[in-house]
Amino acid sequence: MKTIVATAGPLYGLLHSAGIVLYRPLKVLSYRNLVDMQRINVDAAIVLTKGFRQNGVCEEIGGSVVFISSVAALKGQPSLAGYSSTKGALVSLAPALAVELASQRIRVNCICPGRVQTQMAENARKNLPADNADEIEKKHPLGLGAPEDVAYAAAWLLSPSARWITGTNLVLDGGYTA
Repeated sequence: MKTIVATAGPLYGLLHSAGIVLYRPLKVLSYRNLVDMQRINVDAAIVLTKGFRQNGVCEEIGGSVVFISSVAALKGQPSLAGYSSTKGALVSLAPALAVELASQRIRVNCICPGRVQTQMAENARKNLPADNADEIEKKHPLGLGAPEDVAYAAAWLLSPSARWITGTNLVLDGGYTA
């Protein structure tokens, strides 16, 4: 982070949107599967936020951190216990860090999207029976999301327009959890 700041100047925001999903029923979920998802979905978010809050990295007036979680953190789905647990960790991490980093004027929030039409979602769809994939889509009353839907929400949370919002979990799911 300090190398980036030396070239580009102080950072105003950090978005952690990395993630991997492995559909595994509990009976075949391996420890290695859990470690891989934990490393990318949670550990990276913590390490990046730790780097962002260092002196000289984040703009002195404060900054914003946004984690991309998933509605899988909020609503149970078969074969997603490992994934859901890592995305649930982000949901609980955001308010914990929001309180801890408030004195540095760093806001921390989380977004929980429903099914968004991305390459990762398409790859996951290929691993599901057609009936299951269609059923998931039907559970989104407003249809599946577009990457822009999540990007606009993240841009807003990262912006000064959301300066009084921290420790929150914003659900963007086309009505899936309704």
